[in-house]
Amino acid sequence: MKVAICEDEPVYVDHESKQLKTFFEERGEEVKLTCFSDGTPLLRALLEGERYDLILLDLQLENSDGMNVAEEIRKIDR
Repeated sequence: MKVAICEDEPVYVDHESKQLKTFFEERGEEVKLTCFSDGTPLLRALLEGERYDLILLDLQLENSDGMNVAEEIRKIDR
């Protein structure tokens, strides 16, 4: 499972990462986490062909609005 976490608060990134790793380990599944602190690098990765099975997106990012990022993600990959 490939998961992207887009979160600008390090404490939440740490918490979400630990929770996801535990969840998948308990089920015997591998998880690859990629963390982004803003929506722009996430969108750039998607435009360059990166794909994720799950994207956790903070709605109140420091430099971008999470809802706008979600709309752009939908344009790239439904």
